[in-house]
Amino acid sequence: MKSTGFLQLHFFIFPQRKDGENVAECYKRIEYPDRKAIAALYAAGAKAGQIAKEIGVAPRTIYAELKRGREGDKLDKNFRPSYDADLAQKRAQESLRRCGRRKGGPAE
Repeated sequence: MKSTGFLQLHFFIFPQRKDGENVAECYKRIEYPDRKAIAALYAAGAKAGQIAKEIGVAPRTIYAELKRGREGDKLDKNFRPSYDADLAQKRAQESLRRCGRRKGGPAE
């Protein structure tokens, strides 16, 4: 008997990684020690894909993090935009502070 469309859709919503974990269980938030590790690896000349494997996140997460910690037009010794872990942590905390329920909306 052929598989139904529902089972195929179920497969696409919850694809499994090689080690058997569901994708939904693999999300990881970047914390300050991770930012320090990103800064050290980036300063050593590592690429985003290498940093992502080391930290355990997707390369897109590293690109977003490098953008968050960018210090204007300053370049590092590798002639790439510089990354500051302290600045990235400050911006992440400000972003989290802005999230949440807004007061004065239609519910109040």
